[in-house]
Amino acid sequence: MILNGSKIWETLVKKERPMRWRNVLMMKWNALLMILLVAVSSGLWGDAGLDDLYRRFQVDLPPADVVILLDASGSMAGKFTPCRRAVVDFVRQLTTHEIMHLRLFGDVPEAPLEGRGDQVASQVDHFLRTEPFPAKRKGTDIGMAIHKGLEFLERPEASAVQAFFLLTDGQHQPFPHIRTPYTRDFDNDSDWQDLYQRGHALAQSRTVFVYGYGLGERTDIALLRRVFPERNVELIPGDAAGVAQVLEQVRQRLQREQLRRAIEQELRTGGIEAQLAMTSIMGKEPHFQVPISVRNTYKHLPMRLEQVRLQVEEGEGMESTVEGFPSGSTLEPGQTMEGSVRGSIFIPSRRWRLGKKEERYQTRLVFFPNATFVHEEVLKELGFDPKVSVQTASLSVDVRRRVGIPLWIAIGLLMALLVDVWGIIRLRSYQPPDYLPGQLLRSGTRVESIDLSRFSKTEVTLGPNQDIDLSVPGVSDSAVASLRLEEDNDFAHLVLDSHHAGVQVNGEPLIGIRRLEVGDTIRIGQDSLTVTGEVSTQVRFTHPTLLLVGLIATLV
Repeated sequence: MILNGSKIWETLVKKERPMRWRNVLMMKWNALLMILLVAVSSGLWGDAGLDDLYRRFQVDLPPADVVILLDASGSMAGKFTPCRRAVVDFVRQLTTHEIMHLRLFGDVPEAPLEGRGDQVASQVDHFLRTEPFPAKRKGTDIGMAIHKGLEFLERPEASAVQAFFLLTDGQHQPFPHIRTPYTRDFDNDSDWQDLYQRGHALAQSRTVFVYGYGLGERTDIALLRRVFPERNVELIPGDAAGVAQVLEQVRQRLQREQLRRAIEQELRTGGIEAQLAMTSIMGKEPHFQVPISVRNTYKHLPMRLEQVRLQVEEGEGMESTVEGFPSGSTLEPGQTMEGSVRGSIFIPSRRWRLGKKEERYQTRLVFFPNATFVHEEVLKELGFDPKVSVQTASLSVDVRRRVGIPLWIAIGLLMALLVDVWGIIRLRSYQPPDYLPGQLLRSGTRVESIDLSRFSKTEVTLGPNQDIDLSVPGVSDSAVASLRLEEDNDFAHLVLDSHHAGVQVNGEPLIGIRRLEVGDTIRIGQDSLTVTGEVSTQVRFTHPTLLLVGLIATLV
């Protein structure tokens, strides 16, 4: 904000007015200007966020050059002391980041006080005279004072940020007896034209804030616009009491520009970065957990972490989450926050595929930390687009998995099925005759239609190689013969196995094995059995163990 005070004042007093009206207008203008300066100053630097940023950057602020040209001619009598006090207070607030050039001028410029802010602060009170020059030293050479101030700002090691402050109560009036290259012919004097070129060249290569403060109604502070570009110059008419406020505005504007440049440099070099403990995962395990960290690489700017966003750039079937970063967490400069990434890969199952095959699942995960500056609004006020520079991290996932049925299992399954089929073909239900037609004489008593399973008075099922023992009552309590079915070419026949002479078949003793036919009569003691019906039955049989093995193999 530039207050073109001289132009406003010239407009107010442009027409000829009585002296009392001009004085009243001057007083009112000064009061209004002080109110505006207070408002502008509080608006520029009264923000707590801005103060906090300046405190954070204070150690690393870029240097700034400050030139103060203080009129000490005889006409400053009565006004010099408050102006001197304002300058002393201003210089004492300078830091190591400001380079000071303080010069008194009148008919000629005096030797300056130069040096680093903290150094000149202890010398300024001793350096500045307490009274203006004697009245006999007439004249005010503003042109030579501007020339000397420009020389300081043009030095090779000059700072990129500069402030030029000129205070005078009069006009450019060189003393006739002192030779000076700067006349009052401002339009045609080549020396003034040279100042114009130098001032404009300086404004193009550096940031220069130019202030002209005029004490009284008729001053030549507007000469600064003949030297510097008009946009760089702020002309302020006022009285001695307002000097301190204007110098405070100069200080704040200078510090604001220093801070802006420091922030501009930091925004180019810092940011927020995500880092993974590993950049790739390979293997067979579809689940993983990887540590991740987020770091604020800015040197001075704190930020607020909103979230760590995850993006799957390639592949499908991935489910992953980022843990350990609460939303709204503050990351101070250089601070690192730790978390983890959990993920699972879902590979489509091809379990019934014949033959084992290795399937590969590849994907790439990219992690974006989303953050905003804690001082976002302040950065906007300083003219920045407050976007946090983000450095992402990526994780490559390469999972390989063998799917399908091994070939040897398929062959085994086929063989098991073949065994099952063969077993089913060979196996038939064996149905032995549970009723044997015949005549039984027991102790002379005839019994019709006997049940063979009860012949030995024992509940017996006639089956392959299962004998029915026969005993001779009164001869021996042990069996003397046995009946059983014997398999022969898919047929089962009733066979008598005798090992006692008391057993007869068809009236002849039998010791040994004989297949019984229809009509055969067995006699043991007083009991006899005559076979009157068919006792053979067809049977197809395979060993049950083979079928059992086939069934187990099939299930496996």
